[in-house]
Amino acid sequence: MRAEKGMTMMGMLMGVIVFIVLVILLMKVFPVYLKNYELKSSLAALKKIDPTNFSTDPSLNTEVLKNKLSAQLSINSLDDIKPEYITISQGGSNEYLVRVKYRVIRHLFYNISLLFEFDESEEVYIASS
Repeated sequence: MRAEKGMTMMGMLMGVIVFIVLVILLMKVFPVYLKNYELKSSLAALKKIDPTNFSTDPSLNTEVLKNKLSAQLSINSLDDIKPEYITISQGGSNEYLVRVKYRVIRHLFYNISLLFEFDESEEVYIASS
């Protein structure tokens, strides 16, 4: 007599449970990283701003960069990223470092949540107009 081969009902149930947990995790994690990718593209778009929008005053230029980034984030529906998460520092004469540091907390189930910390930055060089 040969022994039967195959998956038992309990083994199949455990496999389905693991699969469902992985799908739930993916559904919680994927949108967070998709929004982070959109943030990176918004930061990269700062390099394409027309130089005539800037002045010779560095403090005005930081405000222009912050306003342009806030507008771009609003267009991309990234309302979770508040203006206070954005810091802009001047590096050289016409170089600025735009940095966005933020956290995202996604509730998983019961008292378990996922915490994502992002720290994205982009160097923006302002050409002379």
